[in-house]
Amino acid sequence: MQETRLAQNIIQVGIVVRDLDTALGSYANKLGVGPWRVYTYAPPLLSETKVRGVAMAYSMKLGLAWTKGMMWELIQPLDGPSIYWEFLRDHDEGVHHVMIDYGDRSLADVTAEFSACGRPLWRETIVAASSSITA
Repeated sequence: MQETRLAQNIIQVGIVVRDLDTALGSYANKLGVGPWRVYTYAPPLLSETKVRGVAMAYSMKLGLAWTKGMMWELIQPLDGPSIYWEFLRDHDEGVHHVMIDYGDRSLADVTAEFSACGRPLWRETIVAASSSITA
């Protein structure tokens, strides 16, 4: 059996929250995470958004902060059906996803490896290049 090591370089933790402003204060005061940058992502900045292969337009408000090379992403869903509203409905607030750095491996290769482990791609989004975020 081949050993799979897909989650070795986590660079982001995405957490879904109901109220971003309250969550930002809590993470700053209780965990010392910050400073925070806040962004609203909505069409046309987000385009070609799909959930499980079905086109769906939605918007969200994000808070981003860095601690020692890892990004914290707090996500408050706004308009439209989204995986974030689904998460709140089914699980309440909490860790939604992690981002992993795969270096020079292709997206197709990594996606195929996750699919082989029973974790197929379930969300696709293109974010306009002008909105790039840097540390």
